[in-house]
Amino acid sequence: MGENLIDRLDAYMKYAGLNDNKVTVSANITVGLIGTARKRGSGLSGDNIGKILYAYKDINARWLLTGEGDMLEHQEISSTTSELATLISMLNELQQRNITLSNANSEYLKRICELEKELIRLEQNSSSALKAG
Repeated sequence: MGENLIDRLDAYMKYAGLNDNKVTVSANITVGLIGTARKRGSGLSGDNIGKILYAYKDINARWLLTGEGDMLEHQEISSTTSELATLISMLNELQQRNITLSNANSEYLKRICELEKELIRLEQNSSSALKAG
């Protein structure tokens, strides 16, 4: 694949909306370390990798080190599954609400048609009364 640890870290940082400075601060590693490794095409020490993995627990360590597997730990999948179930439930509730509102809207439209017919009838009666009067 041609990717190295820094390339994979960059991919994670892009995914998570992070930059070198944020990772440096969060992982408590030396300022400029990531940029220097990127420029030199070198890796990071095991200690610094450990600090990054500790700070960003959703990174799959195997993926970061070897490129094998998924970028994110599978714990996120169960969290995502739970969030998905909640969203599906919310969607179902919104669909039901939409049906209810649509039915109410139909009733209102029928009533408007009835009122328009009544208005026309009243206008005709009024016009007839004026002509007769």
